[in-house]
Amino acid sequence: MVSLIAPSNHSPVEDAEVLQRAVKGWGADEKAIIAILGHRNGTQRTQIRQAYYELYQEDLIKRLEFELSGDFERAMYRWILEPAEREASRAYHNRYKRSLEEDVATNNNGYLRQLLVGLVSSFRYGGSEVNASLAQCEADMLHEAIKHKNHNHEEVIRILTTRSKTQLVATFNCYRHCYH
Repeated sequence: MVSLIAPSNHSPVEDAEVLQRAVKGWGADEKAIIAILGHRNGTQRTQIRQAYYELYQEDLIKRLEFELSGDFERAMYRWILEPAEREASRAYHNRYKRSLEEDVATNNNGYLRQLLVGLVSSFRYGGSEVNASLAQCEADMLHEAIKHKNHNHEEVIRILTTRSKTQLVATFNCYRHCYH
């Protein structure tokens, strides 16, 4: 989508904080949401989603879905998704007349459900930057979970559903190098 005004000096962190205040509490401040999302381009909205997740450990889209309703919710949902996400969701809905996320949630349970719902609905950073120390730390976490057959899979699911593909490759390479 094209925005009318997209400031070049915006701060994704400040925008994420404004959006958090707009959806926190009873009801949502729709004007504040429009003031931010309506004046940012697609790249900036993606940066805001990433900043929101890093600050609040929550997907901005899920928060908006929870707080908003009706046409406004649908508009914000479409506005903030990246084109590929919109098209995939739309294609699934057009083919099956159902939501992919709802089908995954309905047809699975337990940790598999958590993993699959996270994979189809979580925001992932799409860039190529890799944090080597994070990769090593998360490789260690994965090793501990596998070694001890940990029944709490939430950390493993968090790693698999929120990290970029390049970050996951780095983590798996660290795991392979250290534990294989």
